[in-house]
Amino acid sequence: MKILFGGIIFLAFVTGGCDSQYDPVVDVRLTPPNFQIKNQTIEPLFFLAIETDLLARINMADPCDNFKPNLSPYEMKEIPIKEVYGVDEQSTSITVIWTDCKSPVNSKRLMIN
Repeated sequence: MKILFGGIIFLAFVTGGCDSQYDPVVDVRLTPPNFQIKNQTIEPLFFLAIETDLLARINMADPCDNFKPNLSPYEMKEIPIKEVYGVDEQSTSITVIWTDCKSPVNSKRLMIN
């Protein structure tokens, strides 16, 4: 429950700084031992992958305050799960968050164990 609550607070905080125009199309999938994220839009995006329990315990800054995209249009990245912020041997999931700061923040939870 606290994971869901923390995620809701984060999403509400971040979406407050965005102008809602459209939802960027992003493909996020688990490809053990990695995960993939692909930006399927013409807009650059900011994304962050973080261990889900850690996300529930921290206050994150709004990425739209100083927007620095790290996923170019149509770019795909494959990232080792062990390199995701907060992941350790007890982690059960990661959450991938993305935004173009023109629409609300989106996220997807991936079960890793």
